[in-house]
This record gives sequence, C-alpha cells and structure tokens, in this order.
Amino acid sequence: MSSSIPSSSSTSPSRSEAEFGSSTALAAITHLQDNAKAEREVSMILDNFLYLGGELVSEEQISELESLGIKRVLNMAINCDDELWIQRFGKEGYLKVGLRDHVDQDLENGLGEAIKFIASSKEPVYVHCQAGKSRSVATVIGYLILERRWALKKAYDLVVERRRIMSPNIGFVSQLIMLESRVLGPEKAGGLGSD
Repeated sequence: MSSSIPSSSSTSPSRSEAEFGSSTALAAITHLQDNAKAEREVSMILDNFLYLGGELVSEEQISELESLGIKRVLNMAINCDDELWIQRFGKEGYLKVGLRDHVDQDLENGLGEAIKFIASSKEPVYVHCQAGKSRSVATVIGYLILERRWALKKAYDLVVERRRIMSPNIGFVSQLIMLESRVLGPEKAGGLGSD
C-alpha cells in the first residue's frame, strides 16, 4: 500500500526559504550597519550648546566637533580612550566620569560632577559614552532635570526626538525617575507616563 503523503525527510530548504533567509540576513546586516553609523553621529540636543553621541576615535571625527564650535567634552564611559581628547581639548576642556553601562551602576555617583561641568560651560559641550545610547543619554536627561527643571518626560522626549537610537538602561531610567521626584517634588513628578 503506497501513501500519497509527500515525504518530509528532505532537509534542503526550498528556494523561497533560501531567498527569505538571505533577505533576512541582509536586512539584519543593514540594520547593524545603520545602527553603527547612527552611533557615530553627533546629535544636537540644545541648540548650539549641548551635543550627544558615541565615542569618536579619529582626527576627522573630532574635527567635525570643532567645526560645530564644541570646546568641551564630557566622557561618561569607563572604557573609552582619553588620549586624543586631551590632546585636542586640554585638561580644562575634557572631563572623564567613568561609569559602567549596567543596571546596578549608581548614576548619581558621577552625575553631580558631570552636570557641574556642563552647567559651568559657556561654550558648546559634547557628552559621550561608548555608543551614545545609555550613559551619556542619562547624563543629558539628568542635566535637563537638575539644571533646567524639566520634567523627565519632557527631557526624555526631546532626547529621543534628536537621537533616535537612545536606549538608557532600566537602572538609569529608574534613577532618573527618583531624581525627578526629588527635584520637582512628588506632586509635579510624573515619570515617563505624564505629559
């Protein structure tokens, strides 16, 4: 007795499966390339004053910062190289507040020093970490809350509008919620859910 059910023992993918696999792989590679490019972009957060981004490692990239009028650099990452920055901006124009991008990292451990550096500047400042997504983003949002007295949602919305790849870790977000409550008071603090 023969069966009319086709055999499912074939292990080679059909042509459409192979095409889907290659188009999915291509899309993933393109996404990674776009993300890497976005990490190297400099995002202006406050007009002609506060800029945000990832680690820049070439003379050409640093020249781009100088063309924007940036005179001060704040590095929030523990693992970024300092040498090129110090050569270009000097010890007065460069500050490293090395934080780890980890949910258990105490953001306020370096936030006061970082915000003082930004607030005391009369010239444009570039705030960066390794990818310009978490530590530097949390620092800029913290600055907007502490110095400008902005609600967390307003600060967060501005930064995400100007730097789409931002992604502060959940530990930093929870610390920013507590910071907002301390600065604005619990009655005015709304976290990320208020308008």
